[in-house]
Amino acid sequence: MENIICIELTKYNNQKLLEVSDILKLNYEALLKCKKIGDDKIWISPDGKLIAYTTKKNKSEIIFTDEHKNIFLKIKPLEKENKKELNIELEYDIDSILEKITSCGFNSLTKGEKEFLDKESKK
Repeated sequence: MENIICIELTKYNNQKLLEVSDILKLNYEALLKCKKIGDDKIWISPDGKLIAYTTKKNKSEIIFTDEHKNIFLKIKPLEKENKKELNIELEYDIDSILEKITSCGFNSLTKGEKEFLDKESKK
């Protein structure tokens, strides 16, 4: 699955949540309902379907919808090839990072993404 959107509902007041829903073309009433019932973070597919969520009571447990749980359970973990570390070179681009900041906040960035932004800002 690509382009999954993460929204940290507890970081937004209702007005900001309305702005986020307009920008991302999401149903504001549905986002507001998730926030009111106690969801903390939600993950949404590009077509607007809820994939997973965490609650304010248990922020560390990600709860997947039944439809998506089966997809994620079938994903096999990366394995080391011949006991060597896998060297995965990540490519960053400013647009993707800015979208991530918009949907999940600056604190959601990885160390690599922050370093990339820092290098780009010095050019």
